[in-house]
Amino acid sequence: MFTSSKAPSQATQEKFATDTIIPNVQQQIDGIEALTPPSGDETQVKAITDAAQSALDKAKSDPSLLTDQGNGADPFAQANKLADAYGLDKCGSGSG
Repeated sequence: MFTSSKAPSQATQEKFATDTIIPNVQQQIDGIEALTPPSGDETQVKAITDAAQSALDKAKSDPSLLTDQGNGADPFAQANKLADAYGLDKCGSGSG
């Protein structure tokens, strides 16, 4: 999709967010929610998925939140904080 050496337009970035990123993240959230959490961890896991879904719902309403031209804040910061506290490593972080 991004084959030009020129940075993609805001509209192109938002279309990519809407068509690719948002459905992918929704699939990940749905997949996690379909799993049975370890006994005793249900509340923590629900808090993570609820925070992620809330962030994604905001991005669905405003895809610019997922682009460099967004407001600069990570909409998934709270979900990531909860996931880190739970002990989940970030994908591709090289840890673990």
